[in-house]
Amino acid sequence: VDGQYSIYAHTVSNEGGYVAAIYFNGQQVAVGHGHADSYMPAASHANLSLKRGDYIDIRREWHADKDTSYVIIERV
Repeated sequence: VDGQYSIYAHTVSNEGGYVAAIYFNGQQVAVGHGHADSYMPAASHANLSLKRGDYIDIRREWHADKDTSYVIIERV
């Protein structure tokens, strides 16, 4: 459904640098920053106007664990 959406990407990082980057139609619109300390939380957030055919990607470092890495998309 076309409208305004809030996109939140959460993961953990132990390498530092950019993590959980949100891409909208191929363009980076938000990025989290990880810490080099024992799997610290890192997140990014974007409010976007989406319409049919748009796509969202989450890129960069991503910890493969369903309890610590997730994406929430809510219509606002």
